[in-house]
Amino acid sequence: MLGRRIFSLTCMLFAVSAVGVATAGEARVRTVASESATIFLTEIQNVQPGEGCEYFHLHKYGRCKTKVRARLLRVFKGEYDREKVPAEFEVEIQQTIITSAISPWSDSNIQAGQRYLILTAARQVLPSVFASTVGPLLVTDQEDMVGDLELILNTESLTQHQQASAVAAAISASGTPHSYFLAHYAAGLLAAGSDADTLALARAVEESTDHAFSHDAKVALLGMLWDQSKSATKAPENLLKTYFFMTTRYFLLPPDAPNPGRPSLREEILSRAIPWLVGSEQAKALMRTALPPALRQQLRTQAVALAADERQRPERRQLMKELLPLIGPN
Repeated sequence: MLGRRIFSLTCMLFAVSAVGVATAGEARVRTVASESATIFLTEIQNVQPGEGCEYFHLHKYGRCKTKVRARLLRVFKGEYDREKVPAEFEVEIQQTIITSAISPWSDSNIQAGQRYLILTAARQVLPSVFASTVGPLLVTDQEDMVGDLELILNTESLTQHQQASAVAAAISASGTPHSYFLAHYAAGLLAAGSDADTLALARAVEESTDHAFSHDAKVALLGMLWDQSKSATKAPENLLKTYFFMTTRYFLLPPDAPNPGRPSLREEILSRAIPWLVGSEQAKALMRTALPPALRQQLRTQAVALAADERQRPERRQLMKELLPLIGPN
C-alpha cells in the first residue's frame, strides 16, 4: 500500500543523514540510496506473532511482539562482517501504534516469504538494525524496486547527462513497472540538470506507457515533479513541460478504484497538480505548447465534462472552468 510505503520512505529519510560526494561542478541529485549509509535485502523465513498481534493488525493500534527468522539475501551498501553476522538470524520485532511517534516496522504485517529492503543510517549490517528499522520496504513482483535501486547505485557517480540518459533508457525498456525509487530519481534529475542534459529523459517519461511506472510510482512522480516545480525560483523548462504533460496523461486515465490503503492518483492531480499549474505564471506560459493537439483536445473534453458535473464539489468545478482558457481553443 502506498500510504504505508510513503510513510516508510518518509521515516527512512527522516532517520538518515546525507552521504556521498557530488560530481565535480554539478549539484548532487539526492536519492533514497544516497540518503542511506547501509542498504540490504532480506527475506522472512519464519514468523511467530505474539499475543495481541491479531488485534494490532486489525485495528492498527496497540503493540505487537513478533519473533522473526530472516535471511540476508544481499548487501547493496554498508559494512558487513560475514564472520560476525550470520546469513540467517533471529530477532524479536516490537511494533507499537499508540501515538504519532515513529516506531520500528510501523504496522507492517510481517509474513513468511516476504522480502524487505532495509535502508538505514546505521553503518553496519546487523540483526539489531533489521529489528529496529523504522522504514522497511516490502519488495514485490509488481514493481522493479531492486532493479531501480541498482540503477541508482550504479549511476550516482556519473554526470547528470549520463544519469539522465541511463534513467531514460530504463524507462523506455519494456518490463516490470518501475518503482517510486526511479520516479524520484527521474524528477530530481529533471529539476537539477540542464534542459540539454535532460532532453532524452523528459522525452522518455512523456512517451512512457501507462504501465512503465507502478501506481505508487505514478503518484510519487507527480508529487516529486510538483514539489520540485513549486520550490524552484525558475524551474527548468523540461521539468515544467514533463509535469504538465504527465499530469494530463494521468488525469485522462480511468479514475482509480476506491482503495482506503492507497491515495488516489486522480485526487493527487485535482488537489495539488492542477491548482498549482493554474496559479503558476511560468507553467501557464507553457500550457499551450507543452501538449500535442490531440492530447490538448482530450484534456479540454475532460475539463468540460467535470465543470458541468453537478456531482463534483463546487470548487472542483470552478477549477476546471479556470483551466479551460489556459488549455487553448478547440
